[in-house]
Amino acid sequence: MTVTGTGAKTFNGTLGFTAAIGALTVNGGGTTVLHGGLIKTNGVQTYTDAVTLGVATQLASSGNNISFASTLRSDTTPFSLEITAGAGDVTFTGAVGTQ
Repeated sequence: MTVTGTGAKTFNGTLGFTAAIGALTVNGGGTTVLHGGLIKTNGVQTYTDAVTLGVATQLASSGNNISFASTLRSDTTPFSLEITAGAGDVTFTGAVGTQ
């Protein structure tokens, strides 16, 4: 699944809760806001936009890479983040932390 847009891309629900989705790429500029709590894929997860956590979040990929090309932070409240990539790599290019 690829989500592209120059504005905010907001995920208000889980992705892959019952069955993992293939892969996820979120790009196009703007921001990505995660409010769903869980994103689970069989493929890579690539976030090229700045990512903001709105709730405690779990990102899981079954043995594939998870990468962040911009900042990764919580909104005004710190939230936990659990990342599971199996044998894959987890890469942070931008700053990581709260607002």
